Amino acid sequence: MARFPLPAWAAALLALLLAAPAAAQVGSVGGKEGRIRHEGPTDVTAPPPPGGGGGEEEEPPLPRIASGVRFFPLPPIPPVPDSRPEGPVRMPAPLTEDGEWLFWWRLHRWSRLLGPPPPESAPPVTPGSRRSAAAPPPLPAAGAATVPDLVAPQLLAAWRERPGRAEMRAEVLFALARCGRGAAVRRALREGLADPDLRVVEASALGLGVLGGTPSQPLLAALLADRSEGRALVGRHEVPPRVRAFAAYGLGLLAPATPWPGLREAIADALEAGLEEDRRQPTPDLGVACALALGQFPGPDAVDRAPLLLGVVRDPRRHDQVRAAAAVAAARLLGRAGDGPLTRETLRAFTKRLQARGEDVRVRASLALALGRLGSIPVLAPVAVEPLVECFEDEPDPRVRHTAALALAEIGAGTHPVAQTRALPALLAGLARGPDRERGWAALGLAWAALLAQEDGRSLPLAVPQRILEAFPDRNRMQLRSAAALALGVMRHRPAEEALLAALDEIGDPRLRAELVAGLALLARPSVLLERIPAEFGRLDPLREDYQAACLGLAGRSPDLLLEILTSGMEASTAETRGEYAAAIGLGWLTGLRAAVEPLLRLWRDGRAPFAVELTAVQSLGRLAERAGRRWNESYLDLLNPWAAPPTLLGTPERPGVCDRL
Repeated sequence: MARFPLPAWAAALLALLLAAPAAAQVGSVGGKEGRIRHEGPTDVTAPPPPGGGGGEEEEPPLPRIASGVRFFPLPPIPPVPDSRPEGPVRMPAPLTEDGEWLFWWRLHRWSRLLGPPPPESAPPVTPGSRRSAAAPPPLPAAGAATVPDLVAPQLLAAWRERPGRAEMRAEVLFALARCGRGAAVRRALREGLADPDLRVVEASALGLGVLGGTPSQPLLAALLADRSEGRALVGRHEVPPRVRAFAAYGLGLLAPATPWPGLREAIADALEAGLEEDRRQPTPDLGVACALALGQFPGPDAVDRAPLLLGVVRDPRRHDQVRAAAAVAAARLLGRAGDGPLTRETLRAFTKRLQARGEDVRVRASLALALGRLGSIPVLAPVAVEPLVECFEDEPDPRVRHTAALALAEIGAGTHPVAQTRALPALLAGLARGPDRERGWAALGLAWAALLAQEDGRSLPLAVPQRILEAFPDRNRMQLRSAAALALGVMRHRPAEEALLAALDEIGDPRLRAELVAGLALLARPSVLLERIPAEFGRLDPLREDYQAACLGLAGRSPDLLLEILTSGMEASTAETRGEYAAAIGLGWLTGLRAAVEPLLRLWRDGRAPFAVELTAVQSLGRLAERAGRRWNESYLDLLNPWAAPPTLLGTPERPGVCDRL
């Protein structure tokens, strides 16, 4: 065969291609793992916090791919097993819609029942401030180590040892994000982003937002945008879609704590770009995450952020789940901003769309929740309450009807007279209308109104718990009994104690029994607590979610009694380690209690407990030592529409989301 000389340009191109593998070994891909090594400074910067960095060590620069080095195919990402980790790590059952009030309540109880109880002399709902700030917790004694100070170093040391199982690495990092602070914690989370297991990567991305701080912003923005810097952080040729969604949720957590308008603008730009890119995504996870994250911004930013969200709600070409998320996100923004032309126009537009029966029911359910939030602005309450009462009484779709009950609770907890003339009477009338499943939602709405009022240091009118007690059902209507008991417990209505004790002897369903135990724990006399509650904990299965619900109710009323029940059970644990499971699960609800630290550390570190107990103990340590004072994900649970929530928000039995990381 004749040989023809190559042109000079072709010879140069061939030489470059032949040299590429060598370049990869030198600078781009390192070793057998195929991990990308990076060079060069970053050009992504953020304003320094006041005082030259807020006490953190200087952060290493965001990695950047060296100029001229291209990505080569990476090894396959190790698959995530479909089987759940052994033991009660998260919600023990997948969240399925069954029409019961528990479907919604099981997501929201965790952030509400641990709030401070209303004082005995709490005034009823009367004109006054709405959503006032809670009193700050008392400061620890001088020189005393706080619970986070006791827990965070243990978690950081465990991460440096690199636990062998991915589930443990993920839980250690996320617990560290909840209770730690400083550059060492952020460095651990950055290291977790490069983990070969996606569960660890997802926990690290979300953990950067939970940790907070200015240095988290460029990292999360790079992950969300799938830029080269973000790919470098995860060591992959692309940022996995779920990781991008969790980065968006993390950015949303940064926004309300960021005092610099310019940095909030940069966060908003990243989220708005992600929301626009959602048009090309096959699933709604990214769009829902960006929309809900935009809803986290403070009230002064509402006029700038809300119009884009309102445009998404109007756009029928978008995923309906994204439109539903945009509706509640816009309502949260405008609810903080208060009354104004944009808020009033949004209320009118949302009312019209809610009443359009041709609209997607998931969007309409979110619109009902949104009307409740806008109606919590006192001057707008009379406008919002009427369409919600109409939905609650006449709407054929149960999802819209049930969210209308919760929206009426928002208005019923408010200070405008329509709270007591329209919203609360509509919910009380619902206790006597329709099947018990529907009546249970009315009872839940009244309980929710009481919890919202308590946040402002008020209570509902005494006539409300009296009416609930008068309508307390007989022994054959257990689901309604449980909902009514929970409402009476939340309202601390002491005259209901006898009725709840009688019901306790008759309810067999463990789910409903746990809610009744929680309600009884909130209102019973101390002597009744000591006499009945410990025995009830012995009847509940610690491997079920019901046990956590009972722990939560008792922790809000008598944390010392819960501590005694759990630690005594741990010492008397049988060969099946039932007591160890119970302690690992329940001690985490004693938020801020120093006495709970040592038993949890023992369950985790002494090497004798099963892996599932160790894993759950780590998760509980993060919850116990949480620095924020409230659950890290409470802002994403606010106005949550579970019927429109994708897996990254709601979670699955195999992979946790935002809502089920308790």
